[in-house]
Amino acid sequence: MVIRFSSRPVRRIITVSDAERYGERGDDEQRDLQNWMADIQDIAARNAGLDRQQAFIQGTGDGSVTAWPPEASDLDLLVDYLRELHDELLRVNGKLI
Repeated sequence: MVIRFSSRPVRRIITVSDAERYGERGDDEQRDLQNWMADIQDIAARNAGLDRQQAFIQGTGDGSVTAWPPEASDLDLLVDYLRELHDELLRVNGKLI
C-alpha cells in the first residue's frame, strides 16, 4: 500500500468560541452550556448556508475550535456566519428585537 500526501497547502478558516465565566459554573451548568454553544453555532452555520458537521471541531471545555472545510466560502463564513452567530446569540440571550 502506498500513501501519498499532497504537497499542496490546504487553507482553512478557523473560528474559536469561548464561554465567559465557564469555570464558575457547576458540572451540570457547564455541560448544558457546552451543548447550547454547539447548538447555537450549528444553527448559525445552517442559517448561513454552511454545514458545521463537515468541519473539524475540537472541543476546548469552555468552547471550541472549528476548522472549516477548505471549500467553505470565505464570504459565507466571514459575513453570513458571523452575522447569524451574532443574531442567534442575541436571540438566546433574550435581546433580539
